Amino acid sequence: MRYIKQQEKTTCGPIVILNALKWAGCKVTLKKDKPRIKKLTRWTPKRYYDGFRGCTPYGISCALRKIKELEIAHIVHGYKNDILRKLDSHLKRGEIAIIRYYWKEENKVCGHYVLCIVGTSKTYKLVNYSVKDSVSRVHRKTLRDLLKNIDFGLGEIHLPVIWFIKKRAPVV
Repeated sequence: MRYIKQQEKTTCGPIVILNALKWAGCKVTLKKDKPRIKKLTRWTPKRYYDGFRGCTPYGISCALRKIKELEIAHIVHGYKNDILRKLDSHLKRGEIAIIRYYWKEENKVCGHYVLCIVGTSKTYKLVNYSVKDSVSRVHRKTLRDLLKNIDFGLGEIHLPVIWFIKKRAPVV
């Protein structure tokens, strides 16, 4: 399957939703569907109170609840010791995971959304992890490190979020 590559720095949220829809078998394109998904995710080019541009985890949740082809199976907020075991369990059930993680760069908080589609005992296949490849293999330790809670001091803690997604069963 050919996934959509992120073209702009702040559109990882809408791109991860478009790629989840592709995974679910929907015929979506960047040109046709990105404006609608940007609106559903409440994407903005302006900075939020926390300095981010793009869309918040709340915006991703809002979009997922409105898209009839996808269903949220479970949401995890924050790092837990069994996070990879939980991820493996959902992937084995045929679900995918939208992952929001954070890091610090030049005294500011940065965040990114990726789509996890497959896991093995050593690596995970992530969509939209790298700017040069639409699909990347990432080692378990790397992903575990990305999913850690980030404490920036003065009470500012950023927690990763994982939405486990399944295809919604068609209504008969």
